[in-house]
Amino acid sequence: MSTVQETKYKGFKALDNALGRFPHKLQMRIGKAAVRAGASKYARLVRKGIILGGDENDVHLKRSIGVKALKSRANKKMIMAQVGVSGPAARYAHLYEFGRSGTSYEGQHVFENTLKSSEQQIVEAITSRLMTGMEKETFK
Repeated sequence: MSTVQETKYKGFKALDNALGRFPHKLQMRIGKAAVRAGASKYARLVRKGIILGGDENDVHLKRSIGVKALKSRANKKMIMAQVGVSGPAARYAHLYEFGRSGTSYEGQHVFENTLKSSEQQIVEAITSRLMTGMEKETFK
Protein backbone atom coordinates (compact mmCIF):
# COMPACT_ATOMS: atom_id res chain seq x y z
CA MET A 1 0.00 0.00 0.00
CA SER A 2 2.91 2.22 -0.68
CA THR A 3 1.77 4.87 -3.10
CA VAL A 4 3.87 8.00 -3.14
CA GLN A 5 2.07 11.19 -4.08
CA GLU A 6 4.23 14.23 -4.71
CA THR A 7 2.56 17.47 -5.62
CA LYS A 8 4.17 20.81 -6.32
CA TYR A 9 2.18 24.01 -6.23
CA LYS A 10 2.88 27.33 -7.87
CA GLY A 11 1.93 30.60 -6.24
CA PHE A 12 3.65 30.01 -2.93
CA LYS A 13 6.43 32.41 -3.85
CA ALA A 14 5.35 35.07 -1.32
CA LEU A 15 5.05 32.47 1.42
CA ASP A 16 8.44 31.05 0.52
CA ASN A 17 10.01 34.51 0.61
CA ALA A 18 8.47 35.18 4.03
CA LEU A 19 9.71 31.84 5.32
CA GLY A 20 13.16 32.56 3.88
CA ARG A 21 13.65 35.38 6.40
CA PHE A 22 14.05 32.83 9.18
CA PRO A 23 17.15 30.74 9.90
CA HIS A 24 17.20 27.23 8.43
CA LYS A 25 16.48 25.55 11.77
CA LEU A 26 13.33 27.62 12.30
CA GLN A 27 12.26 27.08 8.69
CA MET A 28 12.45 23.35 9.21
CA ARG A 29 10.51 23.53 12.50
CA ILE A 30 7.74 25.63 10.93
CA GLY A 31 7.70 23.42 7.83
CA LYS A 32 7.48 20.19 9.81
CA ALA A 33 4.51 21.50 11.76
CA ALA A 34 2.79 22.58 8.55
CA VAL A 35 3.35 19.27 6.75
CA ARG A 36 2.17 17.39 9.81
CA ALA A 37 -0.99 19.53 9.92
CA GLY A 38 -1.70 18.75 6.27
CA ALA A 39 -1.09 15.05 6.80
CA SER A 40 -3.34 15.02 9.88
CA LYS A 41 -6.11 16.70 7.90
CA TYR A 42 -5.72 14.06 5.18
CA ALA A 43 -5.82 11.23 7.75
CA ARG A 44 -9.03 12.63 9.28
CA LEU A 45 -10.65 12.85 5.85
CA VAL A 46 -9.62 9.28 5.01
CA ARG A 47 -11.12 8.05 8.28
CA LYS A 48 -14.37 9.80 7.38
CA GLY A 49 -14.35 8.13 3.97
CA ILE A 50 -14.22 4.60 5.33
CA ILE A 51 -17.71 3.19 5.36
CA LEU A 52 -18.34 0.96 8.34
CA GLY A 53 -20.00 -2.29 7.40
CA GLY A 54 -20.86 -5.20 9.59
CA ASP A 55 -17.25 -6.31 9.62
CA GLU A 56 -15.05 -5.60 12.63
CA ASN A 57 -12.09 -5.13 10.28
CA ASP A 58 -13.57 -1.81 9.13
CA VAL A 59 -13.48 -0.49 12.68
CA HIS A 60 -9.88 -1.64 13.18
CA LEU A 61 -8.93 -0.07 9.85
CA LYS A 62 -10.51 3.24 10.74
CA ARG A 63 -8.73 3.36 14.10
CA SER A 64 -5.32 2.37 12.76
CA ILE A 65 -4.89 5.17 10.20
CA GLY A 66 -2.18 7.49 11.42
CA VAL A 67 0.47 10.04 10.49
CA LYS A 68 4.19 9.43 10.68
CA ALA A 69 6.91 12.03 10.15
CA LEU A 70 9.70 10.79 7.91
CA LYS A 71 13.33 11.81 7.93
CA SER A 72 14.99 12.47 4.62
CA ARG A 73 18.39 10.83 4.44
CA ALA A 74 19.61 12.32 1.20
CA ASN A 75 18.21 15.84 1.29
CA LYS A 76 18.17 17.67 4.62
CA LYS A 77 15.90 20.37 3.17
CA MET A 78 13.02 17.99 2.42
CA ILE A 79 10.17 17.55 4.88
CA MET A 80 7.97 14.47 4.52
CA ALA A 81 5.04 12.86 6.29
CA GLN A 82 3.33 9.56 5.64
CA VAL A 83 -0.30 8.70 6.19
CA GLY A 84 -0.81 4.99 6.47
CA VAL A 85 -2.17 2.03 8.33
CA SER A 86 -0.28 0.44 11.18
CA GLY A 87 -0.68 -2.82 13.01
CA PRO A 88 -2.65 -5.89 12.02
CA ALA A 89 -5.13 -3.86 9.98
CA ALA A 90 -2.46 -3.21 7.33
CA ARG A 91 -3.24 -6.46 5.49
CA TYR A 92 -6.93 -5.71 5.40
CA ALA A 93 -6.23 -2.10 4.35
CA HIS A 94 -4.58 -3.29 1.17
CA LEU A 95 -7.58 -5.43 0.29
CA TYR A 96 -10.00 -2.65 1.23
CA GLU A 97 -8.15 -0.08 -0.90
CA PHE A 98 -7.13 -2.07 -3.97
CA GLY A 99 -9.40 -5.09 -3.95
CA ARG A 100 -8.49 -8.65 -4.75
CA SER A 101 -7.38 -10.00 -8.08
CA GLY A 102 -9.47 -12.78 -9.57
CA THR A 103 -12.67 -11.62 -7.90
CA SER A 104 -15.32 -9.04 -8.64
CA TYR A 105 -14.29 -6.90 -5.64
CA GLU A 106 -12.32 -3.95 -7.00
CA GLY A 107 -11.65 -2.07 -3.78
CA GLN A 108 -12.85 1.24 -2.39
CA HIS A 109 -9.85 3.46 -3.34
CA VAL A 110 -10.53 5.62 -0.28
CA PHE A 111 -7.00 7.00 0.04
CA GLU A 112 -6.76 7.96 -3.61
CA ASN A 113 -10.26 9.40 -3.92
CA THR A 114 -9.90 11.39 -0.70
CA LEU A 115 -6.64 12.90 -1.88
CA LYS A 116 -8.18 13.93 -5.19
CA SER A 117 -11.34 15.39 -3.68
CA SER A 118 -9.83 17.19 -0.69
CA GLU A 119 -6.55 18.49 -2.07
CA GLN A 120 -7.60 22.10 -1.52
CA GLN A 121 -8.49 21.50 2.13
CA ILE A 122 -5.09 19.91 2.74
CA VAL A 123 -3.27 22.81 1.10
CA GLU A 124 -5.29 25.26 3.19
CA ALA A 125 -4.32 23.39 6.36
CA ILE A 126 -0.64 23.54 5.39
CA THR A 127 -0.82 27.21 4.45
CA SER A 128 -2.62 28.26 7.62
CA ARG A 129 -0.16 26.34 9.76
CA LEU A 130 2.76 27.99 7.94
CA MET A 131 1.26 31.42 8.56
CA THR A 132 0.60 30.64 12.22
CA GLY A 133 4.10 29.27 12.70
CA MET A 134 5.72 32.30 11.10
CA GLU A 135 3.63 34.67 13.25
CA LYS A 136 4.59 32.80 16.43
CA GLU A 137 8.29 32.84 15.58
CA THR A 138 8.19 36.51 14.61
CA PHE A 139 6.76 37.61 17.95
CA LYS A 140 9.10 35.50 20.12
